[in-house]
Amino acid sequence: AGARRLLPAVVGGPFLLCLIVLYATDAGVPHSNFRLSLPAICVMTLSAIAVLRNAVLENRAERKLLESTGDLRTAIADRELLLREVYHRVKNNLQQINALLQIEGRKVDDPAAQAAFLAMTHRIQAMGTVHRLLTSSPRPSEFGSRAFLATLCESFIVGHSLQQRNIELVSDLDDMPIDVDTGVALGLLANELVTNAAKHAFAGRGGGRIEVRFGRLDDGGAVLSVADDGA
Repeated sequence: AGARRLLPAVVGGPFLLCLIVLYATDAGVPHSNFRLSLPAICVMTLSAIAVLRNAVLENRAERKLLESTGDLRTAIADRELLLREVYHRVKNNLQQINALLQIEGRKVDDPAAQAAFLAMTHRIQAMGTVHRLLTSSPRPSEFGSRAFLATLCESFIVGHSLQQRNIELVSDLDDMPIDVDTGVALGLLANELVTNAAKHAFAGRGGGRIEVRFGRLDDGGAVLSVADDGA
């Protein structure tokens, strides 16, 4: 916009001066040296005005940009703080729900009911892990898949008493950023698959092996696989 406003004066001004000097020369009014100096002086004056005007416009635009950038940074910081607070509260609520389920699970004697309570606590724990990692992540909207799945695998070992049953759980995990929705879905899938293997794959056996793998694909996606060497 500044360039468009300055362009007519910068281009038309010298042309108009040349016409004036031409008519003055024909009329023989000014001195010849003055006629030669006048256009140069006027052109330099117009150029200086154009440069100064352009500098004023650029400085004004830069100030507005800096103000907008500062406001945007403040808004992003406030958003990140709010997100972390929300994740922290959700994590605490999930922990409380998990504790209540464990308390209620101890009150029932039916093995099937106890197993249902235990399965539910594992699912809630997987969801809580997502929000715990989001709270500590440098970017509150995503976190690393490797740390997430590695934490889940450690909880699987404890939750399903795999070491006591001589069941080895190994993992091979690529790292890629995932958001909260993908993390919850991934955690629930891994929990169900590992739980199924721990419950049914090694019945009547003295041990075994469960493998959890998460790897990138060439198209930018990823694949989760859970395998065992049991029945």
